[in-house]
This record gives sequence, structure tokens and C-alpha cells, in this order.
Amino acid sequence: MRKSILLAIFACICFVASYAQNVTTNILSKTIITFAKNKDIPKVEDYGDNLNKSVAILKANPQLKLLVEAYSCGRGSEQHNRDLAQRRANNVRKLFIEKGVNPDQIETASYTPNDPQNSQNDKIPNDCNCVVFRIVKRVEKESAVSNKIPNDLPKAKIFFKRNKDVPIIKDQDDNINKTVAILKANPGLKLIVEGYTSDRGSEQHNRDLAQRRANNVRKLFIEKGVDPSQIETASYTVNDPQNRQNTADHRPKEHDCAIFRIVKR
Repeated sequence: MRKSILLAIFACICFVASYAQNVTTNILSKTIITFAKNKDIPKVEDYGDNLNKSVAILKANPQLKLLVEAYSCGRGSEQHNRDLAQRRANNVRKLFIEKGVNPDQIETASYTPNDPQNSQNDKIPNDCNCVVFRIVKRVEKESAVSNKIPNDLPKAKIFFKRNKDVPIIKDQDDNINKTVAILKANPGLKLIVEGYTSDRGSEQHNRDLAQRRANNVRKLFIEKGVDPSQIETASYTVNDPQNRQNTADHRPKEHDCAIFRIVKR
């Protein structure tokens, strides 16, 4: 009799555990948070219940993760829309972290009207000023690819206008996005960002300019969701041997740049 009771209790526990595991990802398949035009602060007033449910599920189930996908409409340039979408994703991610969710459980992505994911998702508002978040199971294969550096991205260079510290990223979008994806999927890797200058100006001016360039490229990756602890910066003027080694072309414009590359920690 006692054995039968214990078996019945055990069966109930297994059923509840199985049921809880199955419904975890179905309680909140998708939630959409909207934004005002050209704004990156989420309107969370109408989504408090779903936010709190998601937080509770994630904190109770570390094997699950949250996908935060941000969208922007077609107003503005492609770069403006992409930056806006990523800031929206980052702000929703920050909201969950402030509520106690482990940052490692949150993955972000950003899409503009030029991305197929934007047009494929038929459940987002027509103006695309929104973020969609949903809970999914972690992909076990992630650990298998950890610390692998793709051979097609050994080093990339971003240029700057003379005496300017704002990066010209138009020709490096693909490399930047590849690098972001690799770093977010592999916390065991880090990014080295090196700022360079030509020989125009004083040594102190050039050193400050080179560091600002490196800092601005670092900021670019952080805004796209890369963990700040994964990024290191350095700055070199023409008087540093690293400048001559890494920017072999002696033309001044070739030294108005920043070089970034992925390495193991």
C-alpha cells in the first residue's frame, strides 16, 4: 500500500514537471512592444503581465533564453534605421536584466525593412516600430563552436575622414555584423580595436584622436549588443612601431583608420 502511494506521488511529480517543461515555451510564444516614431524607449505599460511572466520563467529555467528582435520602419537612412532598431533591442534587454534575468539568457537582433526577417514576420505592426520578444530553448551546439574564430574574418579596417573620429562604416557593414554575431555567440572570444592616425598634427593631438577613434568603434559594437567586457582598445600614432607594422601603406589616408579583429581571451 505504502509503495503504491509513493509510486503515485512520483508519477504526479513527473507529470507536473513534464507539463511545466512543455508549457514553459508556450505560455508566452510572442509579445510585441511598440515604440513611438524614431524613439528607442519602449512603451511597457500594456505589457507588464507578459514581462513579469517572462522574467519568472527565465529565472526559474536557466536552460531557456529570451530572443529580443527589434524592428524599425523605412523612414530615414538604412544606417539610421539599423542603429535605431539595435538601440530598441538593447533597451528591452536592459529592462529584463534590471528585473533580474541573467544577461547570458538574452539574445538580441535588429532588422530594417531591407532585411527578409522584417517582411517575413506578418505579426508585427505595419509601421514596424516595435520589438518582439519570445522565450526559446537554448541551442546546445553553441558550446561546441565556442572559441572558434572563422578564417574569413582575420582583420577588418574602418576608415575616418581627416582629423575626424566618426567611423565610415558603409563598406564594413557585413564584417561588423559577422563580428557581432561571433562575439555574442562566443563569450570566450574578445575584440581588439586599434585606433590609428596619420602624421598630420602634434603627437598629443594624434594620440587623442586615435583613442577617440578606437572608443567610437568600441561604442558601435556595444550598441549592437556586444558585451563591453569583450572589447579592448588601443591607440597608435605614426611614432609607434605598431602603426608601421599594421598600416604598411605610407599614404596618410591609410593611417586614418581603426582596425578590429577577434582573438581568444
